[in-house]
Amino acid sequence: MPVKKSTAKSQKTAPVQQMGGCCKPKPKHKYGHAFVALLGTIFLIYLIFYIGTLIRTEIKEYEFIGRSDEGMRTISLQATGEVKVVPDVAFTTMGVQTEAETVEAAQDQNTQIMNKLLTELAAMGIAEKDMQTQDYNVYPQYDYTPDEGRELRGYQVSQHVRVRVRDIDKADEVLALAGSVGATNVGGLDLQVDDTDVYIEKARAEAIKELKEKVRMITGSLDVDVVGVVNYSENEPQDGGRPDMMYMEAKALGGGSAPALAAGENTVRMQGNVVFEIQ
Repeated sequence: MPVKKSTAKSQKTAPVQQMGGCCKPKPKHKYGHAFVALLGTIFLIYLIFYIGTLIRTEIKEYEFIGRSDEGMRTISLQATGEVKVVPDVAFTTMGVQTEAETVEAAQDQNTQIMNKLLTELAAMGIAEKDMQTQDYNVYPQYDYTPDEGRELRGYQVSQHVRVRVRDIDKADEVLALAGSVGATNVGGLDLQVDDTDVYIEKARAEAIKELKEKVRMITGSLDVDVVGVVNYSENEPQDGGRPDMMYMEAKALGGGSAPALAAGENTVRMQGNVVFEIQ
């Protein structure tokens, strides 16, 4: 019997020991903090690398602002297109110069002749907008003698008007008009093309056509390929201007038959300049 009690008591106490063991608090996972710390470190390294890359890119862009790629190979070509055009408008300058003892008298004479000239031009079909006064001057005139030195002789009044003749066939008649109305100076005859835009376009097309032919020949000879156009510019070359007719006394025209004029041809030019990238 005592042996059985001892056995029973041991059977009752065993579950208590097991229950006590299962009710102890479980320790936290020791790897959780380490994993979070690792992620934070990786993110920080990536952020530092990203910011460094941005700064490096900005510095490189700053250094190369306004600079071309040093490794770029280029070739420059130039061509000029020309178009021959018959002038369709004429410009000339007609003037009156009068002299009298007083300014008022010289002005009156000048005004009478100039008004007559403008009236006759209008009667020939020259519009008011195509007649523009270029200058109006009044100068004292002096004589020089050994005894008296400089003496006032009177006053000279001069006035000039620039005339645009849109009907170029009337240009000779306009010149002949000067002598008949008393104009004293005629000059500056200039034959031009009134509207050059359409001819400039044609000249540009000719220049580009020539550029294409040049680049085809040169790249073939040098055994290179054109990658693209780096730069293109153009300008209109001038001949330095046509010299104007020197002023002449209108009396030389005599108010008689109109002088013969030959319109000839004008040249409209367009020069193209291209820089090609090659490889």
